[in-house]
Amino acid sequence: MVLLCALLRYANDAEAAALAPKVFSLAWASGAYHLRFAALGMLTGIRSTATAATAAAVTELLDEVHTDDPFVSTALVDALHIYGKISSPCNVRDITQEIRLLLADPQHPNAHARAKGILVSRFEDVIAAPFTEAVEALEPAERIALTVLAVREGDTSFFTDVFLKELIRSQDPAALPAFRYWASHLELQDPFRQSAVGCHLLGIEGCATRLAAPPPLLADHAGKDADAWRCYGQILFWLSRPGLSGEERTLRCAPLWDDLTTRLLDAAVDPFHQFPYAAQFAQDIRTSALGRIVDAFPSQTRTVLHHALTSPERLTSLFSLPLRQERGTFVMRLLARSGDHSSLPLLRTYLNHPLHSAAAADTIRDLNNRIAENR
Repeated sequence: MVLLCALLRYANDAEAAALAPKVFSLAWASGAYHLRFAALGMLTGIRSTATAATAAAVTELLDEVHTDDPFVSTALVDALHIYGKISSPCNVRDITQEIRLLLADPQHPNAHARAKGILVSRFEDVIAAPFTEAVEALEPAERIALTVLAVREGDTSFFTDVFLKELIRSQDPAALPAFRYWASHLELQDPFRQSAVGCHLLGIEGCATRLAAPPPLLADHAGKDADAWRCYGQILFWLSRPGLSGEERTLRCAPLWDDLTTRLLDAAVDPFHQFPYAAQFAQDIRTSALGRIVDAFPSQTRTVLHHALTSPERLTSLFSLPLRQERGTFVMRLLARSGDHSSLPLLRTYLNHPLHSAAAADTIRDLNNRIAENR
């Protein structure tokens, strides 16, 4: 039944859509959470191809169903909305008035939460339209001010990284307080690690567009693991700082790499492992923080990665759950990008490893191919 719901959802055919009401009735009667969720997704998916008769049958069914499950309820609301059964209770005039009040009193205790709620509401299909219209009608400076209010504090949930990217693209100096906040924060307990790491790195990149030197980084953390993160943060800052020559960047980053490849070597591997969480949605890894650091400093990167292969038991992490089993495979994959002849003997020692043998073999092949191409 789940497979049938998926097939009908993407069939893009009116005759297939006509089967949806019957399939939905059977799926809902099962009481199974995953099947109800799939069936509601099917109904939203067929809306554009459903005939008037099919849409009327679906609407009649939706009027009769109820659920207390929060996720199924969300899907049900989306289906009711797309079939015209409910509409946003909000209006542009009231939202605009709310924005004016926020911008007039940005120090109000609830200003951050209210501003973020307005911006996030643009991504909630049922209520999105008036919020989108109100925000898009703002003057550029007003929109920047509202976005800064939304991300100048708080946590990484609900599109914080999206808003930080908007602020970086704006190149508006008013965004600096938000960038400073996230450069100094890394939410270690955030269940969505990609957002926590991404917001921290975006804060650093944003600061680089406005400051002559790195701001305080990870002020709430101490120890060698935090020092390693700070070193990488400063390296990213200098790579992101406009107007610097390659020689200037190398000169400023040299003492940072000296620390990372000596006294901080045990702590230097894990930040590399965490950076891909922020890079996984990047259109091009070469423009991500990870790609830029690796490509700018391949020799130093190799030193860190080689240490990960020779002394995995010594590696430490700022995170309480560093995902050690995944780390070895990640290190090998990254060596395919930054390794050289000296990496091959270390990789060969893993060819019979119970967890990493496949990654070692793939990396050796990729590395040999890259070396051959560069001859």
